[in-house]
Amino acid sequence: MSVSAPVKSPFLVYQDFISPKLCEQIIDKISLVEPTTDDDGFPVKMERLNAESQDIIFSKFKEHIPEVESHYNLKYRGTEEILFQYFPVSKGLAEEPNCANSKYLRKKWVKVKDRDITGILWLKDFNANVPIELKTEVYGGKLEFPQYNFSLHPQRGTLVLYPAYPHFITAISQILVGELYCARFEISAENWLYQPANFGGTWDQWFKEYA
Repeated sequence: MSVSAPVKSPFLVYQDFISPKLCEQIIDKISLVEPTTDDDGFPVKMERLNAESQDIIFSKFKEHIPEVESHYNLKYRGTEEILFQYFPVSKGLAEEPNCANSKYLRKKWVKVKDRDITGILWLKDFNANVPIELKTEVYGGKLEFPQYNFSLHPQRGTLVLYPAYPHFITAISQILVGELYCARFEISAENWLYQPANFGGTWDQWFKEYA
């Protein structure tokens, strides 16, 4: 008789990683006066760098590196520049399904980038009710994990970490009202490979403590 692995989430979630006030301050620094538009005049996703905001976020993240190393059983090597992402109201998915470190080539996933853990820091809250406070809220923009058939709602100031491997393909759902702002960064480790057998349980068990 097989024995299932004990529950251990491949996700790390830091609620209140930064304050709502700091979220607003970062949005003010990275907001777009004139977003780029497509051929039909609709705003499109954009990514920006901002050294000051990056330094603030990374200084806070450094405090958690020992826990990240322990949780994933890895040796931290480095973090890419933090990308601040802007997603406007969209016709369909705000971002198509993708994998942070691999591409699907010749019927198999091939690692093309030296990334091991992805971090998403939301700068706005999800709200499906009216009225919506456009400065701090967005309707849509859920972080979807199609393989597991679940999604995470944006929660401003919350940082979520998960493996950057093909086991965690993500998409961002349609933005219906408002604009989604978030910060994304990629973490590399020393000779680490995600092993599903080391992380037991189901997605609802992984997030039980945050329910």
